Formats: sequence, structure tokens, C-alpha cells
Amino acid sequence: MRFLHTADLHLGRSFPFTDSALRAVGKRDRFETFRNILRRADRYEAEYVFLVGDIFEQKKISREEVDFALAEMANCSATILLLLGNHDFTLYPYLTERVPENVYLFNQEGSDVFTDERHRIDFHGVSWSRDSHHKILEIDPTGLREGFRHVLLHHGNWTGGDGYFPVDANILPYFDYIALGHVHKPILYENKLQMCGTPEPLDHTDRGRLGIVSGALTDHLETEYISLARRSVIGENFHRRGDADDEAILRRVREFSDDGTRIYTIAITGAYSGVFDASIRATLEEMEIPYEIRWARDLPKIVKALEKRHANDQFGTFLEKVKAHPMDDDLRERVYDLGIRAVLGDEYDS
Repeated sequence: MRFLHTADLHLGRSFPFTDSALRAVGKRDRFETFRNILRRADRYEAEYVFLVGDIFEQKKISREEVDFALAEMANCSATILLLLGNHDFTLYPYLTERVPENVYLFNQEGSDVFTDERHRIDFHGVSWSRDSHHKILEIDPTGLREGFRHVLLHHGNWTGGDGYFPVDANILPYFDYIALGHVHKPILYENKLQMCGTPEPLDHTDRGRLGIVSGALTDHLETEYISLARRSVIGENFHRRGDADDEAILRRVREFSDDGTRIYTIAITGAYSGVFDASIRATLEEMEIPYEIRWARDLPKIVKALEKRHANDQFGTFLEKVKAHPMDDDLRERVYDLGIRAVLGDEYDS
């Protein structure tokens, strides 16, 4: 029995780019990666594709996009075993009425089983029904059928009580393969126990190899981790002490290159500058390089504190007017930055 194991695609979501055009590209990347997984199943002649939770991002995906994903599943030659996680469980009623014939959706009412009589395999799983599960998934081994092999699909952590539906470690000896989703980094606990991770980066922490698990369960189990991500995250860290560092940082930024497979995530500590932030963004956009910039300074928190401190003076009035004025968030942050720097001076960077 050949299979592919994936999870945490979060279709409908994008990498957190500031630029709306880049967000649209990031969103398309995820759908294209999903299509590639299904096409790989056809080429690999996989009999099953395991979709182990958070395939959709319920707060961001449209019904038309869900229908598109279901149509892609219908065109796949494999049987698709789908369960829902903490980011797509609210789609259960919509999906139950629309899943194609080759898709089995695990229910939300306790442990569910899909049986392959030809291979004599029972596939066990349960879809989430809420956004946190402060309990451990426990399975009574006496209820597992003799003469059958057993595969568990589960969206949750391997052991540990953290509110994300961990698995009771004592069940490991009774299963031939346990396909996990939820953690975005791939984790090979052992050959028959694997967290596949997300196949496409969702934020700056998703670095390294990202892909899917390809496997075959015959008289023994063989698995292989296949890199599949369309883009990889490249991290760059800078410390800015003041204006004197700006040219050196920009010089390094201008050395970035992109062949259509990279996302640069830039972390900057030290003295925040809205003007310099705009300069970096303009440079990267001119180079047409996908990027994300994260400053260590928490500007919204600073603004909130200053609003309280200056509630009854002219600076407080300035902050209120900036907050109320119709402008996009990037421009608002730059106006805040210039105004706060003009009033606080060196204290702002301390």
C-alpha cells in the first residue's frame, strides 16, 4: 500500500508579507503546492493520500476556494483520507455535503475507522470539533481487529498535555504507522511515527526542508521525506545603532538575489526608524524580492503607553488624530515614528 502523508497546508492563508500583491502570490503558492502533492500521488501510483488536519485556513479561505480544492481532490487517482484540525474544523458541515467519492472525511464524533478490506488495513482518525482539546487521544488496543494492520491519522502533538490533542504514547506498539499533523516542522520520531510538517512556509520560523512523507506499507514499512516547498525562507539579522548603520545594512540588502524560490525574512534590533524601514522596503520592492521585515521594537505597545501618558496634552492630541485619520497601516506607523522621535529624541531608541 503506497501513500503520501501531508498536513498543515492552511489553504487560503499566505506568508505574512506586508505587500498585498506578495500576499496574493503566497496564497497561490499554497494551492499550487497542494496540486503538486496530488499530481505526485498520481505519478507515484499512491493508493492513499493522508491529509492530516489544517488543510484549510477556515477564517481566510472562501467557499469557492474550498470547492476548487475539492475538485482537485476529485481528479486525483488515490483515495484521500481527510481529517480536520484546529484551523479548519468549522468547515465540517460544508465539507460533508461536498466531498468527492474518493475522499473519506473522518467524523467529529469520537474515533472513526476507514477500512481497506483488500489490504486488510484499518485507518483510524477523528476530526477536531473545537479549537483546543485539553485531553489525550487514547485508544483501547483490545478494540483493534486482529489480522488487520492499523494506521492512525491524528492532528495533534505526540504526548504532552498542551491543549492540542496529544497522543497517548502507550499506543505506539499497536500501530504500523502513525501520521501526525499540527507542528509545522517535520519530525521523524521513528520510521512508523512521523510529523510531516507544513509543505510550504507559513512564517519566518519555517526554515529548512519542508515537504511530505512518501511511504509504502507491505510486509514492512518504508518511508522517505520528500522536499516539496516552492519557496524557502532565508533569514537575515541586523543590529541598527543609528543612522550611521543604514548604508551598510542597505548594501547587504542589495546583495540579495532571488530565483523565484526564496523569501527573505529580515529581523532588525536596536534603534527603530520608520524612515529607514521605508527605505529597505522600497529597495526590496524595486528588486522584486519577496520579503518580510520584523523590528524588535513593538511600536503599537509604545503608542498605547504614550496615549495614556499624554492623554491631556498636545502630544496626546497628535496621537489621537493619527489614530483616527484614514490612512493605511504602513503610513500610520511611519507618521507615529516621526512624531514620537521628534518628541522623545534619544529616549525613543533607549
